Amino acid sequence: MKKSQIARKNMLVRIREFGEVHQAAFAADSIGGRALVTVAEVLGEIDAHSGTQRGARGEGQPARKSARQVLASRLDAVTRTARAIGQTTPGFDQPFRLSRPATDHVLLTSATVFAVDAEPAKAQFVARGLPATFIDGIRTAADELRQAIAVCNASLRQRTAARIGIDEALARGDVAVRELDAVVTNQFAGDPATVGVWQSLRRVPRPRRTARSGQGGQGQGQGSGGQGGAVTPTGKEVTPHPLAAMEAEEQTAAPATSDQSSSDSHSDDAQSEDAA
Repeated sequence: MKKSQIARKNMLVRIREFGEVHQAAFAADSIGGRALVTVAEVLGEIDAHSGTQRGARGEGQPARKSARQVLASRLDAVTRTARAIGQTTPGFDQPFRLSRPATDHVLLTSATVFAVDAEPAKAQFVARGLPATFIDGIRTAADELRQAIAVCNASLRQRTAARIGIDEALARGDVAVRELDAVVTNQFAGDPATVGVWQSLRRVPRPRRTARSGQGGQGQGQGSGGQGGAVTPTGKEVTPHPLAAMEAEEQTAAPATSDQSSSDSHSDDAQSEDAA
């Protein structure tokens, strides 16, 4: 589950607990009572889908990796041997070149081509050390890779279905909470403390945004007052050239122009408005 989904689920857990504490206030056949039942059902569905996600995560990947390595190794052996044969038979190795990068699709396509093209020259490959069953070995390794890919794809479909199921369940939970929000606010209108607790429980915290790297360093450099060096995003201080420092001091000592005075005045006015 994503962090946003977990946060919404945790909110529903708090709502369920609120309903358990104030069970007497929500009749089973009332809108609030039915909404609380929906919240409990939604939480059960989310737990079931989460279990499916965890169970399907990574399923088939180890077998896929192993099958890919076996097939690539057998194809490399054919390519290497065909290159040796090509020294005396020019062009022989052309059909046995393995494209890069060797993706699953490339490996499976090459396995089909290699097995067909190697059959007429099987004796030459065997004479150079490959086992007599090397073509069958290529086909077997390709079949095992296809089976592993099928398992991975099925796992992906399960995780996708579980994610969609979680989203749909959370959407139903949101509708139930909005129903409860109206019921609780109206039913406990004379009890501000309970309403406050409810509003706190139904709040879903938003994920915090982290500042981009380098902004802090730039701020430090701008606030150095001109005496120290600018600070780069890596934290290294850059010392200004002496002439640049002298020019900065002369500009600081120069009297402000009318435009600058006007700008300062506007700035002071704005600060006064903010303070007010």
